[in-house]
Amino acid sequence: MRFIFIAIFMTFATQASADVFTYADIKNLKHIEVVLSDRAKNACWTNLSESRQYAEEKLRGAGATLFSPDTDEKYYGEYYAFVIDVASRRSKAMPLCYGSITVRIGTPVSVNGKNHDATVQSYQAIFTGKQNVNVEVIESIQTFLEKLKDI
Repeated sequence: MRFIFIAIFMTFATQASADVFTYADIKNLKHIEVVLSDRAKNACWTNLSESRQYAEEKLRGAGATLFSPDTDEKYYGEYYAFVIDVASRRSKAMPLCYGSITVRIGTPVSVNGKNHDATVQSYQAIFTGKQNVNVEVIESIQTFLEKLKDI
């Protein structure tokens, strides 16, 4: 009996692990929007428009269809967000920035009538001792997409 349970459990575990989001899946996303979450204080992140343009260029290169606020509406299950979230502060003792960078792909979902954000894949980096994290944000976007290629 125990062996049957283990065999069934292993089957479900194998099926669940087969549905992993990869770089190749980006081309199947329609209505993907680059969303910047700027929680960086005191000029720790200053290249927001460059970061957005870089992410949009990389997503188009992967075959994604970018969200156009002029023509598209956001529908559950059809709208995706490529979120770049930078949270940081500048130290008072030393005028350097510290914090975190998160890059993720997600979509809004409704569960039991309540709205939630579901993350498909994500990448996070922490930093300390930087004048700003402009280079690190671009590198994090690149690293996130490269890691999706390795899956």
